[in-house]
Amino acid sequence: MTLSGRGCWQQRRTIKDLDLALHEAQNRWIRVERARQSVPTNNGEFAARVASLKARIDALQVHLAATEQKQSEYLGQVAVAELEQQKNRLSTYQVQARFALATMYDRAANPEPQKKDQAEAPAPETTAW
Repeated sequence: MTLSGRGCWQQRRTIKDLDLALHEAQNRWIRVERARQSVPTNNGEFAARVASLKARIDALQVHLAATEQKQSEYLGQVAVAELEQQKNRLSTYQVQARFALATMYDRAANPEPQKKDQAEAPAPETTAW
């Protein structure tokens, strides 16, 4: 093989590589053009999806606000009921305390007379363990 034959082969190879690169660039250009043409359609579909989701979010927010209001009312009712029960317990304790205090005053004012049997009987012995 001569030098000129080798140079010709390299040129053909370079042209073939360039032809492949040009073909690839054309394919990419076609894909870019198709993508550019479909963008308005995709944006329109996307905008429609966003609008429908916004309506759904708005409806859920209304439902959430109503549920929050109901929950607040329920918790208020539970708190009031608990406080009423506590108030009733405290009233009962107050009556019991007054009764116990009155009993102590009565015992202090009117000591029980000791029975004869108890006065004469010796005190029981206690043993320390």
